[in-house]
Amino acid sequence: MEFHIESMTQELAAQGMSVPDARAAAHRKFGNMTQKSEEARSTWIARWMGDLTQDLRHSFRGMRRDAGVQNGNIGIHSLVDTVDFCH
Repeated sequence: MEFHIESMTQELAAQGMSVPDARAAAHRKFGNMTQKSEEARSTWIARWMGDLTQDLRHSFRGMRRDAGVQNGNIGIHSLVDTVDFCH
């Protein structure tokens, strides 16, 4: 955010404002830096949690769907092993 404030300060200074006045105007335009940082952080955390939840749901759905295939494979291998040992 400092980059944006500095850029705006330079733009305002180029338009004829003094550097201290331009910096103060840039700070007023962007508002409270701590509040903006907290808002950005909460947005990213919420998105990260949403993505994690979606990934976990997808994984569990895949495991649930493949569990029947895995059990079927185990059953077939057990049957084949039993037949091989009997002969």
